[in-house]
Amino acid sequence: MADPNVGVILSTTLKKYRKTLVDNIHKSNAVWVYLKDNGGMREEDGGERIVEPLMYALNSTAKSYSGYEALDTTPQDGIDSAEFNWKQYSASISISGKEERQNAGTSRIINLLDAKTKQAELSLMQAMSVGLFSDGTGNASKDLTGLVALDDTAGTYGGINSATYTWWQAGNKETTSEALGLAKMRTAFNGASVGGKDVPDLIVTTQT
Repeated sequence: MADPNVGVILSTTLKKYRKTLVDNIHKSNAVWVYLKDNGGMREEDGGERIVEPLMYALNSTAKSYSGYEALDTTPQDGIDSAEFNWKQYSASISISGKEERQNAGTSRIINLLDAKTKQAELSLMQAMSVGLFSDGTGNASKDLTGLVALDDTAGTYGGINSATYTWWQAGNKETTSEALGLAKMRTAFNGASVGGKDVPDLIVTTQT
């Protein structure tokens, strides 16, 4: 005769649960983690907005001279600053008194509140990782101003218009549709390098 419900084994034996949750939802955050671990992120303790000083031109008076030759004292510009507004992210964690009571004692397999906290943390990291590759206009421009905004040749980034001030445009932007090869990568890498001291240390591509 068949058992009326779950059967003798399920009625007398606990299911084998792993003690940790495995994240099968959130995508890889390789760039986010790399920036965090390699000096690509800087923490600030306040301020009305974030101001990044810029040096966009060389001093044209730098040259050799001889004896009592008059030195060039032409006033120099070439220094400015970009300004960025703060962006905020949040995730709520809700747990009812009933859930908290049910998830207690010897019946608890994993801590529900801890699991929800981890879920919120991973969700925030995912949302910010997506924002890292955005132009900052998502969610009524409340999203993180990401890397896509960097290569805009006509828009405003950090309060500076790229069309007016061409020195604020990406140093090398490839828009052709042929296969990406070493020659183009070499050109982009060398174009983004300054005097052999300031060179790219991260190259991001899709899987393809």
